[in-house]
Amino acid sequence: MSLKNIFFVLFILLSFSACVSSTKPEKNIVLPSWYLNSSSVDAHNFYGTSSAYSLEVAKNQALKNVSAYLSVEISSKTDITKTSSNNNYNKTVVQNIISQTKKLQFNNAKIIKNVFLDNKYYVLVQVNRAKLFDEHYNRLETLNNNITSKLQEENKSILAKIKNISSLEEQLEEAKDLAYILYAIKNDFNYKKEIKKHNLILNEKSTLIAKINISIHSKIKAYKNQLSSFFNKNDYKISKPSNVQVDITSLINHSKYKAWFISKANISLKISSGDKILSTHVFNLVGRSSSSFKNADVSSSLAFKKALMGLGINKILFTK
Repeated sequence: MSLKNIFFVLFILLSFSACVSSTKPEKNIVLPSWYLNSSSVDAHNFYGTSSAYSLEVAKNQALKNVSAYLSVEISSKTDITKTSSNNNYNKTVVQNIISQTKKLQFNNAKIIKNVFLDNKYYVLVQVNRAKLFDEHYNRLETLNNNITSKLQEENKSILAKIKNISSLEEQLEEAKDLAYILYAIKNDFNYKKEIKKHNLILNEKSTLIAKINISIHSKIKAYKNQLSSFFNKNDYKISKPSNVQVDITSLINHSKYKAWFISKANISLKISSGDKILSTHVFNLVGRSSSSFKNADVSSSLAFKKALMGLGINKILFTK
């Protein structure tokens, strides 16, 4: 072997030796049994474990694990997935409950054990079940009192009753979510009674809506069709004789800019019941087309559809 080759082999061996000697042996971290074998729940408390590079982050992540446990309890032990034959609806309901569970405030949470190993905090947090239940039950009671008080207001007309229930929808849905969460915290809580009570109120709204007939007057068919479709999708019928009347006044201006056909529309809605005006709205819309004014008008009517959906049925019907 030449001297040059000998030096090359020695260089490779020395380099390999240096790499081996510089490699540090991995630390064998022994985690405590309370971290590895912690139960999620007992008769009095919920528990969560986690690890992070700061104590506060580790605590928050452990509480997220408590929330996840409650979500599983709701999904597996209640009839939440059987409330409708519509799978998409069920998925939405479950996702909403999970979202609400993630927002739970654990005001009585405390770290009962922690250890600092290899630059990380390992924690075990405890949440008292009775205190957690009381906090959220008080919120449910507040919602129920608000709902009852609102429903006791004297409303003689069908539309006034619909408006009243519509104003309570967010509170009704929150109350239903809380009923499921309270059951997950305390399994003897009668969540079905609460769900039934709030569903009856929402069902009453559907019954009242079925009694409403809407007529629409418009010189331009495209806007009338969009509004008819909007009402139908929200379960309102378009028929005569009507107890709700809608007048659409439209002012259309056409212009051309370069290769574009432009349709600028000023649309006014007046919704009334007999002599009483329920709501008024003005929409300034722009439609564009590269081919014709007719298609620009179609584009403008689609902008009208988007504006209606943006406001929502309750604002369209009841906001002046």
